[in-house]
Amino acid sequence: MTIEYHIDDETGVVFTRLIGRVEINDFVEHQRRLAEDDNFNGNGCELIDTTSGSVGEGLGFRSFSQISDTSPWLPDARRAIVVSSNLTYGLANVFSMIMGREHGEIAVFKDIDAASAWLGIDRS
Repeated sequence: MTIEYHIDDETGVVFTRLIGRVEINDFVEHQRRLAEDDNFNGNGCELIDTTSGSVGEGLGFRSFSQISDTSPWLPDARRAIVVSSNLTYGLANVFSMIMGREHGEIAVFKDIDAASAWLGIDRS
């Protein structure tokens, strides 16, 4: 369906949200838009909220490798993925392993407050 994002003007944090069923082309398009956004810092932070979305059945090792190949994120980035199901938790961890450290540190959470704290974001 779609991936929306907003870059906070003060902190530069990218707030990303998956909405509906998301396919590989949605992820690639999201990364392209980020890379072209003048406010994007590849060594910054991203909070990815997947709780309003689901991943398409075709997403797996091969598609995660394609996402890794087109990633605009750099080694000093920190990205937190928030999930609501065990399946998405597992997929997000596989994604994290495939992305590797060359695209920054990725952690997976089931709680948005814990993810925000890990990134150093004040959500009050």
